[in-house]
Formats: sequence, structure tokens, C-alpha cells
Amino acid sequence: TRPHEFRGKSANIAAACDLTEQVEALAKLEGELRLQRTIQESAPDGFLLADADGKVLDANPAYCALSGYSGAELLKRKLSELESAANAAKRQPTRPGSSTRYATTHRHKSGSTFDVEVTSHHLPAPEGFRALSIRLAEARNEDLAERRRTAVLEVQHASEGLDESAL
Repeated sequence: TRPHEFRGKSANIAAACDLTEQVEALAKLEGELRLQRTIQESAPDGFLLADADGKVLDANPAYCALSGYSGAELLKRKLSELESAANAAKRQPTRPGSSTRYATTHRHKSGSTFDVEVTSHHLPAPEGFRALSIRLAEARNEDLAERRRTAVLEVQHASEGLDESAL
């Protein structure tokens, strides 16, 4: 409302606007964002969001588990600190909306490395942002499974000649 003088008398001018559509649209958008966040947080593959300079803006729990870093520690890092220098040209999709897939090595917080497959998607906006989906390379998963099978067979073979007290 605003006070106003009209024909020698004071009056208030009131204006009203129906915001129902905007409120409903905002509630719908907030629900969609919560759903997207829930999906990202519960995804089995690692996820990183990086700006045009390669600074990590977000990381999901799966990537934290892979890398050994907490989410807060990752927000202080750049992709160049996490990825190996190999295949540098393949890392960055060339135009908004494009994706590229490559294999590389990431560094664990402990200093060790692990092989990963990365799908990097250049987001249309804001300019230069990238979403990266990161999963352990299949060869590593298969190698780990093979080592586990071998260890079980070795334990079984070693235990065949032992009596109960030796076991």
C-alpha cells in the first residue's frame, strides 16, 4: 500500500498480485533438486562437479570412498591434483552439451593410484562447468575379483592337509 491524496482526501492505494503459480513452480523445482541430489548422493559411481578452472565444486560419497578424501577436502582441490597427467587433451569436452569418455589414473589421499573410467560432460551453463562420472576401471575390478578367488583357493588348498587343531 501507498498513501495518496485524492480529491483532497487521503487514501491508500493497494496493489496485490497472485503468486500461486510462482510458489507452486518453486516448490516443484525444489522437489526436483532434492530428488537429483538424492540420486547423486546414493549413486554407486563417483561424481565430481568442476568449474572452468578445474576446481572441484561438489563430490558425492562414492567418490569420497574411492579417493579417501572427505567432501570438504575435495572442495579444496583441483582436478589436476586428482587425475594423472596422461591424456590431458581428452579430459575437457570441447563444446557445451558434449561428453567425452577416457581412462586415467586418480590419486588416493594416501598417495597410491587407482585406474578409473571417466565420463566428462561439459554443461551448457554456467560456462565451462563439467560433471564427471567416475568408476573403477573394469580391469581393476576383474583383477581384484581374481585375486580374491585365488586367495580363497590357496587357503582351501593349504587347509586340506591340516587337522582341526592346526586350523
